[in-house]
Amino acid sequence: MIHSTGLEALMGLAKRGESTQNISVHHMNATFNLLRTWMSLGSMEMIMAYWRQKPKQKRRRAAAEILKDRDARRTAALAACVTELNRRQGPGRVTHTLVAERVGVPVQYVHWKYPSIETLLAMADTTRHGDD
Repeated sequence: MIHSTGLEALMGLAKRGESTQNISVHHMNATFNLLRTWMSLGSMEMIMAYWRQKPKQKRRRAAAEILKDRDARRTAALAACVTELNRRQGPGRVTHTLVAERVGVPVQYVHWKYPSIETLLAMADTTRHGDD
């Protein structure tokens, strides 16, 4: 029977006179880390304070920041794709569906963001000139 910590497991096996060979390497490492921490902290009060510490929270990005980043990446990918298609096949061959498939975004998104082919071509042209 394996307990919540490796130390409890080893002590339980030793009390019952059972072999400790069935303890996994993970539990042995956990036991070693527990003993090392216990020895470094010293008193029981310090040990309990150490184990009661809450994990540090990562800063969560705001939803608006995430959406802004995604929109910028999508716009850059759409502009690059439209520029490439326009250069290779000409402006008459660029369609919402073709651009969406090549970029990997939903077709509905491209239709919503750029309702006509002219706005799609204008966006690519504006983005290209903005980078120069």
